[in-house]
Amino acid sequence: MSYKHKKGVQAKLLAHHWLLEKGYQVLQEDTGQYPVDLVGIHLESGRIRCFEVKTMAMRSNGTMIHRIFSERCLWWNVGFP
Repeated sequence: MSYKHKKGVQAKLLAHHWLLEKGYQVLQEDTGQYPVDLVGIHLESGRIRCFEVKTMAMRSNGTMIHRIFSERCLWWNVGFP
């Protein structure tokens, strides 16, 4: 497993934990072919939210790389609240 892959897995686990703390039941994709990484179902309100997890990355000159959501993820309206 590469360093970049490990960072992505860690980010998904942190997002999963964060959603659990916020009262969501969390479902995650397992094959890597879906437009979302996590689906959260709020246990009290029943609200369903889709999330795509992105990690922060820096260039060698110290500037941040800005990640943008793909068109299909914008269609699903995913991202952190």
